[in-house]
Amino acid sequence: QCRLLQEDDLVPSWMLLPLTQARLSENVLDVLRLHRMNLGFGIETQELPSANQTSRPLRQVMYGLLLGKDKFTPVEFDRAGLSLISIPVEPTFTRTSQRLRLDSLPQVALSDRLNVLLEALGVTQESLRLLPPELQLPAAVSCYWLQTAQPPPDLQRALLLGMSNMLRSRTAFQNKSGIQKVDVNVSHAFSQWQVCMKDSIRLNQLLGLPLPEPDVSRLYQGTLVHQLVHRMRSGGKLKTVLRSDRPSEELYRSLLSVVQRIRVQRIRSRTRRTRQKAATRWQQNPQELSADLQRLFLQDEETESEARAAVAAQEELRLQEELLQVRTRYRTKERSNRSKNPELARKEECRGRNLL
Repeated sequence: QCRLLQEDDLVPSWMLLPLTQARLSENVLDVLRLHRMNLGFGIETQELPSANQTSRPLRQVMYGLLLGKDKFTPVEFDRAGLSLISIPVEPTFTRTSQRLRLDSLPQVALSDRLNVLLEALGVTQESLRLLPPELQLPAAVSCYWLQTAQPPPDLQRALLLGMSNMLRSRTAFQNKSGIQKVDVNVSHAFSQWQVCMKDSIRLNQLLGLPLPEPDVSRLYQGTLVHQLVHRMRSGGKLKTVLRSDRPSEELYRSLLSVVQRIRVQRIRSRTRRTRQKAATRWQQNPQELSADLQRLFLQDEETESEARAAVAAQEELRLQEELLQVRTRYRTKERSNRSKNPELARKEECRGRNLL
């Protein structure tokens, strides 16, 4: 078997043990030896493009690491509607991965391998530092998904709440919501997130796990997130899900804050690039405002509006966190005063009963 894997020296020797132990996906062999990738399919709607398109840029970075800068162009087998099609996909390189070689990848510094992963996902290590290590990769994937999914999803709160509520999610809605009809568009959006998670895990494995690998079986539960979406859209309050579960509430707020902050940074960066591009084209042709340039200004206004909405959501979250801290400090002080002066506490209780 090892001789077959190393046929024509296409598979580096360091890969053999991870492949036989299933710590690397077998798809790596298809890319290295056959220059092809067979893509799976989740629960999708045929009217929308394949969910695999959302995570294609992540696979392109993986192809770049596997094939280097040779002239090989791998082929992906995906769907168009209900038909199976083959699509040539060019390998790409991040700022860090362009100087790495596959045969010496395990010897590369951990910081460089982490940079490749984060550059592919479009996030920074600093933006994830407040999260538990096991949730850093899912949070980064969620940020990537919100940026690339089509149509743009508005389901991040349900998804993040499901992540933060892992321990009690199996019973959170048991016999409370009833049987709800599945929304195919919601299923398609979550299928996009799942393929992003799958390809990020594969890239993370190829890089030697610079981020801890999450337990996806506990991280994402379709029934739970669909019920959360239904509750949100029917006017229900999500805060009741976290009632009397302070650790889950704090984790949810941390996840939401990180995702909102990265979203704001991306929107502002996109706005800045749009303005620079518009200014350059205006200098080249100051006499005429072309249709393309008008479209650039329109996109600029849209991104500004999106940024303001994201900032407002982030500010609301910050105010809620401050209010929660004030309430916590007040209750702590009240309990402390009662413990220091039990006689005063007893008199206040008696006074309250007299008023009743």
